[in-house]
Amino acid sequence: MAEIRALTLSLEEDIGALSRLLHSRGLAHWITEEAGRQVVYVQDQQHVEVVEQYYQAFQRGELTEAAARQPAAPRRQLNWRVMFTAVPVTLVTIILSILGALLVYLDPGQSHLHWLTFQDFFYDGRRLFFQPVTDSWLSGEYWRLLTPTFLHFGILHITFNVVWMWFFGHRIELLQGRSQLLILVMATALGANIAQYLMAPDTIFGGLSGVDAGLVGYVWVWSLLRKGEDFTVPSSLIYMMVAYLVIAATGVVTLFSGTSVANAAHFGGLFSGMAVALLSAMLRVRYSGDRVTG
Repeated sequence: MAEIRALTLSLEEDIGALSRLLHSRGLAHWITEEAGRQVVYVQDQQHVEVVEQYYQAFQRGELTEAAARQPAAPRRQLNWRVMFTAVPVTLVTIILSILGALLVYLDPGQSHLHWLTFQDFFYDGRRLFFQPVTDSWLSGEYWRLLTPTFLHFGILHITFNVVWMWFFGHRIELLQGRSQLLILVMATALGANIAQYLMAPDTIFGGLSGVDAGLVGYVWVWSLLRKGEDFTVPSSLIYMMVAYLVIAATGVVTLFSGTSVANAAHFGGLFSGMAVALLSAMLRVRYSGDRVTG
């Protein structure tokens, strides 16, 4: 991910309003502390001038007034092209999940579903027969490592998962760029699916919840290590979601809802997201000369 310095400012200067405006404009940026100064980075050289112009308006006291006159992203002005330009990875992930839910719903005989599950299987009308996972690898069907992420089994399943994907995903993508979110989604999907298979082989599982848990873990660790970069996610929400994962692992959710929960996928995704955050922060320190806070 490219890192281009746009501004270097005093630590005492409050640029929270500036950061929120840049965020609302879909301009990926991050703020770090270096040598007693706060530095604003962007991913594209052409964004440097944009940031400077907004900062000058901020200095003149025009920022709040301008933001009030022209809301950053009024709902009535949103269109698909603008949204795809701003957060393509988030939206493609959500769309693939919706398509996966539709496939499950429209394929009750499971004649096509078996192509997307972690393990291949066939259904004789009464029971499922699973193939060894090694057979799929020998056949080059490596997509199975990722595709269970997009399968969803019911309206509540898909609804909750895409809501949280949007909530966390678009924040990460706007602030850190599409490449970072793509790496994060793939890493957490792999971690979630492999963990669930190891815990419960010869079962059909799926869902975006492992990735969602990974996004939670990523934001949690990143926010602890990089205190100057704000995802605008309350710490209380992070703790609440982690608490839910722990409670679900006890079986309470299954007991009261009657539905099985892929707990291994949740924790596989959570720990994968935390690992990506830690590794990314370490690489940022190594290649930019910045330091981890904590």
